[in-house]
Amino acid sequence: MADKPTLNALNELLGEGSQTVINSASGAVTGNFYKVVWVKTGTITTVTVGGQSSTALDGMQATRHLILTNVTALQLTSGICIGFTHPSVPPIE
Repeated sequence: MADKPTLNALNELLGEGSQTVINSASGAVTGNFYKVVWVKTGTITTVTVGGQSSTALDGMQATRHLILTNVTALQLTSGICIGFTHPSVPPIE
């Protein structure tokens, strides 16, 4: 069995899972993002990481290439980022 970072990288290379582009026009976005990567520097309005909201990250400037993991909610004042989610696995019948 592959370790989690290797599996995440493989899913990204294969185009499995989904990617959500998030910007200031997106409003408040919720999801189960294992990774969020900034592609354009901007400002975080609010973010929930690991179930914790109202953190020191609120209002922070996020520079290009910043990576946050385990994000479940995010709103940006400016900038652009991409949220990655795992592929859905069908139930075993």
